[in-house]
Amino acid sequence: MSVDLYESRLDALFDFINGKTSKLQGKFLDELSDLLSVKVVFDSQTHYIDTTIGNVFEIQKGSTSFTEEVIYQNFKDDGVPVYGGGAKVSSYKVDLNTKNKKGQKVKIFQAPAIVVSMDGSSGSMTVVRDGKFTANHHAAVLLPHSETIDLDWVVQTVSLGLKKEASNKEGSATLTMERLENFRLEVPIPSQQTSRIGGSRRKLQSLANRFS
Repeated sequence: MSVDLYESRLDALFDFINGKTSKLQGKFLDELSDLLSVKVVFDSQTHYIDTTIGNVFEIQKGSTSFTEEVIYQNFKDDGVPVYGGGAKVSSYKVDLNTKNKKGQKVKIFQAPAIVVSMDGSSGSMTVVRDGKFTANHHAAVLLPHSETIDLDWVVQTVSLGLKKEASNKEGSATLTMERLENFRLEVPIPSQQTSRIGGSRRKLQSLANRFS
């Protein structure tokens, strides 16, 4: 979708929410879902760097042998969130020094980062904005090499493609590390343009959270 059309539909959606208009293209929740998943393309004057997710991020798989039993045994109200194969923000928290079933300390990550579901809700992506967190083997963690690329823009741009990648390969709903690392990503120049779409996505996500 062109950036002009995207922003026009975005404005129409918020005009509808704010009571400025009673007309909306399609059903509200359908329009909201569509705007949260569509890839947005800048105008023809914009140049892109063709790269891969593996070049833009350090990718680490979550800890193995980090089972539900381990999570329950190490639950702590003020602990670090645990991410896995689900599509939503984690509600589980564990002690910072939690060890897996093999007695190895689980990996602790520092935001900002993106958590990618590798199975379960394969291809689903969650932006972790601040603080420390951990993840099990159902998830991979993307740690940006640069602060100039907006993480919400990345999710907007590749999440739908990653979900298709996971569901269309060998009939499996599992996303492999190799496919994640090699997934193509076209970064606009200057990369700060990504904040234009990232900011819009954050507003949409805040709106979606009210209806979840």
